[in-house]
This record gives sequence, structure tokens and C-alpha cells, in this order.
Amino acid sequence: MINSLMKNLGRTAKYLIGIGFIIGILLVVALRGNTEENITNKYDAKNTKTVIDGSIELQKMENEKQEKLAENVAIEKSAQAAAAVKINSSNNNTAVELRKTLDVTAIETKKLEMQDKAILDVNKVEEMKMQLELKKLELIQAQKLKNEFELEKLKINKSDLEKKRQVEKIRARAAEKARKEKEDIEILKSIAN
Repeated sequence: MINSLMKNLGRTAKYLIGIGFIIGILLVVALRGNTEENITNKYDAKNTKTVIDGSIELQKMENEKQEKLAENVAIEKSAQAAAAVKINSSNNNTAVELRKTLDVTAIETKKLEMQDKAILDVNKVEEMKMQLELKKLELIQAQKLKNEFELEKLKINKSDLEKKRQVEKIRARAAEKARKEKEDIEILKSIAN
């Protein structure tokens, strides 16, 4: 039992030594960190002073910049006002010239529209002439067909007339022949009686 107690005591001692060692390391790190913090704080103080001095300088520079900017804006506004007066007078001249140009353009546009209308009217007249010529050609063609039909009709009528004449001649000959035969018969009857 003493042996086990001694063993447990040895282990506990080892644990305590280990824990002490760890605590020692933590203390060293903590102290060292404090030292670094002190050094950092000293540098931070110097840097803060430098930053403050720099900000003051920057503020002065910014104020000077704002003053120059305000001066430049004032100069620019006066220049713009002068330019506006100059532009206004030139704009009046330009407006007059622009009105003249617009009037001339309107007149030219009107002339072009009238020319286009005249061209369209001429084109319509030409188109109507062409249609009239086509109608004339159609009428001439119809007249030719009618004349051909009349000629055919006349030819048919002529041939009918010739046939009628021939028939009449034949009838006349037949009648003449019949009359002669009748006369001959009458003569023969009279001779026979």
C-alpha cells in the first residue's frame, strides 16, 4: 500500500511539475506580452502624436484646398457668366441665321414637293396616255375583227346570191324550156288537129 501511495505521489508530483512548468511558460509569455505591449504603447503614443500632427497638417492643407477651390469656383462662375453673355449674343445671331436657314429650307422643301407633285402628275398623265393608247389598240383590234366578220358575212351573202341567181337562172331556163316545150306541144297539137 505504501508502494502504491508512493507511486500515486510520484505521479501527482509529475503532474504538479508539469502543471507548474505550463504555468511558468504562461507567466513568461504573459510578462513578455506585457513588455511588448509597453513597447507597443510607446510606439503607439509616438505614432498617435505623429498621426495627430499629420491630421492637423492635412486639415490645414484641406482648408487651403477648399479656399483655392472656392476661388476657382468664383472665377469659373464669373467666366461662365461672361461666356453666357457672349453666347447669348452669339445665340441671338445664330438664332436669326437658323431662322433664315429654316425658312430657306422650308422654301426649298416646298419647291421639291411641288416638283415631286409635278413629276407625279406628269407620270399620271403619261400613264393615262399609255392606257388611252392601249384602249385605242384594243378598239382597232375589235374593229379589225368586226371587219373580218363582215367580210366573211359578205362572202357568204355573195355566195348565197350567186347560188340564188344560179337557181333563178336554172328555173328561168327550166321555165323557158317548159314554155318552149308547151309551145311545141301546142304547135304539135295544132298540127295534129
